Amino acid sequence: MFIIALTGCFAIVISIFLTYYAIKFDENVIKTYVAILGLVMGVIAMFKLKYRSSSYKPRLLTSFSIIAGFNKGIGAGGYGPVVMLGQIFSGIYEKTTTAIVLLSEGFVSVVGVGSFLLIPFITNQPIEIDFLLLPSVFSDGFIAALISPYIVRVFPNKMWRIVIPVYAIGIGLYLLIKLYIL
Repeated sequence: MFIIALTGCFAIVISIFLTYYAIKFDENVIKTYVAILGLVMGVIAMFKLKYRSSSYKPRLLTSFSIIAGFNKGIGAGGYGPVVMLGQIFSGIYEKTTTAIVLLSEGFVSVVGVGSFLLIPFITNQPIEIDFLLLPSVFSDGFIAALISPYIVRVFPNKMWRIVIPVYAIGIGLYLLIKLYIL
């Protein structure tokens, strides 16, 4: 958890400041990138179901945490699926990955919000924050935090091996369809 949270926090701070200072990405480019990344990782995870390696690979964890933190910083999303599938590719048990993602995403989100709020102090330029969204974000996160441990405990691990990659593929396809078809 510490590898994922610390690496993700570092990557999110760097990506937020790069996004606001050095590189201006178009919103559709960011969404397309996150959608394709989730789709590709989900497809790879589906193929790896049959050839699952149980050896622990911490280098993969660090790499996926950097990618996930970068995603969170540039587009405020794509952290959970990337870091969850990265843990599975690194040889971590599926139910454990869910708990680690929930805990590390909390740390990374707090660091991301803090970095975002520091931008006006560093640049002397105001940023627009819509505080009306906070109640819905917190209430959804609170409900998910209450329900998810029970769901993860009750359902068998074999199911999560399939649900997690299918979910990543579904998110990727949904984003691509929403961006380019609807």
